[in-house]
Amino acid sequence: MVLQQLKWNYRLIRKKNHLQEMKVVFIYAYAKIIS
Repeated sequence: MVLQQLKWNYRLIRKKNHLQEMKVVFIYAYAKIIS
């Protein structure tokens, strides 16, 4: 049960980090287009 909880939290954290990475990449590409 605890292991399942940890696994779920890990997945949630990874998803958040992935969104953060996507945001960074998007901002970088956007800056490239503008300049």
